[in-house]
Order: sequence, then C-alpha cells, then structure tokens
Amino acid sequence: MHVTARVDYALQAMVALAGSDASTVPTNALAEKLDLSYNYLLTIVAELRRAGFVKMRRGPAGGLQLARPAHTITLSEIVCAIDGPSHWRTGPSRPPPQTRTRATSCRHCGSPPIKPCWTCLRG
Repeated sequence: MHVTARVDYALQAMVALAGSDASTVPTNALAEKLDLSYNYLLTIVAELRRAGFVKMRRGPAGGLQLARPAHTITLSEIVCAIDGPSHWRTGPSRPPPQTRTRATSCRHCGSPPIKPCWTCLRG
C-alpha cells in the first residue's frame, strides 16, 4: 500500500497530539515540530476535524486536541478520512478487506482496523 504524504503528515500529527502531555497543542508549535508550513498543516487538520478526530480551540490557550480518546482511533480511519475509502481497494471491482468482527472495522469503508498503541508510539 502506498502512503501519501498527506496521510503521513496526518498520522504524524495524530501521534504528536496523542503523545502530548498538554491538553492542547498550539498549531504553530505542531507545524514546527512536523517541519510543515502552518497553512499546509491547517489543510490537513481541517480534514481531521471533519472526520471527528481533532478539535481546535481558539484564543491564547488555544490549539489542537484529540476529539476522542486515542485508543479508539484506527489508522484505517485516518487513511480513509484523508485519502478516501477507495485507497484501500486493490482494483476497481474489489471491495475493501473484511475483518472477523465488523463492529471494529472502519466506519468509512469497512476496512480492517489497525489499532496501534498510541502511547507506545510516543517513544
């Protein structure tokens, strides 16, 4: 599977937010940490917000925070939110991979979840 730069940056942003000790991470600090332009990060954050992964707070103590607990967010959900559900397909007529327990599959495309331990990724 090819991982696009947008997905890569979205995953890095999510790991940084999940691993932060602060409840809110300033957007400019996250852009600097990821070595991205502020505006490019905002386009990725907008997609993560629409998918319900990230909340943005305004004001002096504002910034980004996860909208739901990190352990409930799967990699497949993030990929689908950024690149769309067709990213999981291997051909035009093939459905996405299935899992044994459909209740834990991606709500966007039904692909199997890949649920890493975000705490372990903090390093």
